[in-house]
Amino acid sequence: MEVLEAFNATVRAFGDALLFFLDPVFVGFMFGGLFLGIICGILPGIGSIVGISLILPFIFFLTPNEALPFIIGLASVTFIGGS
Repeated sequence: MEVLEAFNATVRAFGDALLFFLDPVFVGFMFGGLFLGIICGILPGIGSIVGISLILPFIFFLTPNEALPFIIGLASVTFIGGS
């Protein structure tokens, strides 16, 4: 019985996470970070650390649910933009 309750809790948590990741605000900030990360990757001398440092004053007042996808999107594609 405990195993079934744990499985139900896991499935419920997975569903909640999926709904969170499909939220339009989350997706919008992720794509904004991806676009800015590609731009930072194209420019010589600007990597992911410098890109995050440049956008930090602008995302300081955002909620964590908005700022983290932006930072993750920027940091994940910076190296791709330079290739």
